[in-house]
Amino acid sequence: MPAIKVIDKSNPSHIGLQPIRVLQDLLPLKLENTCPEFIELTRDAIENKNLYPGLMYHYGNKRAESPYVQFSAIHIHESFLSYTWCICYCLYALHTETFNVKNGKTDDAADESINEILNLFRYAKSLIHEYSEWNKEKFPNPELYGDEEKMTIEIVNKLFFAAINYILCHEFAHIECEHNTKHDFDDPDFNINAEIEADERALQLMLLGCTSTTLQGTSLGIICAVFSYFFFSKYTVSSNGTHPDTDNRLHEVLLYLDPEPNSPIWTFAYIGYRLWDMAFNKNFEEPETATSNKELYFHIYEQLQNEKKTL
Repeated sequence: MPAIKVIDKSNPSHIGLQPIRVLQDLLPLKLENTCPEFIELTRDAIENKNLYPGLMYHYGNKRAESPYVQFSAIHIHESFLSYTWCICYCLYALHTETFNVKNGKTDDAADESINEILNLFRYAKSLIHEYSEWNKEKFPNPELYGDEEKMTIEIVNKLFFAAINYILCHEFAHIECEHNTKHDFDDPDFNINAEIEADERALQLMLLGCTSTTLQGTSLGIICAVFSYFFFSKYTVSSNGTHPDTDNRLHEVLLYLDPEPNSPIWTFAYIGYRLWDMAFNKNFEEPETATSNKELYFHIYEQLQNEKKTL
């Protein structure tokens, strides 16, 4: 039996402690190419709104912290990039496993694959609370992998770039809309409205750069991005009242994208909710029957709305 070919993307020029370092140098380029107008928009923001011309990376053994704007610069942590890549991998891999099971993959093989995926998910979620090393020999990653994993890793990388691009576009929108300079601490609704506006602008920018062939992949990446915020809390309601409920943010994205009922976009959203359920023991009920992927999503969404009424 021939040895499995190992693909090693590591390079001494890469900065960082985690395998995500092989991708993070591409993030500014991906952001610049979000849509045809983006370079001009950033030029205007640099000249007139003090946008820092670049991304402020934070390296080192720090927990995953959401990107943020400070002094007109967009800050992003290496561990958050790692965390988001893992979430993209889990959503894609679980979607693939569901397809494989439907097409006759044996239960034992499916169980083993799903356990491997969930182990990566547990690692990702642990980064929210405390930094730990990403074991390249044990967990899937973009730096070191077998040739048989190449296609999966490359697809997940594309989802990751779309997810991070959406998140960075959201932060860019805060500067473009001057939320950082117009902030009114006496207005409790300002933050929530600013976040909603930034979400809408990020979606607009992302979709301006889409073609008919890239729309679905970009949309799936955006779903991954929104779900990266779910696993920070057992509840979708913002603890300090500064952000819209995460389930509302996801729902608005789905309404904006308006995918056809059996699109995998709905399935990604459903699987994301199942992962959130597993992480926090939400005990959502499985549907007895579902005629479409959209119906699967709404089955959980409606349960969540009922739960929120009791909080």
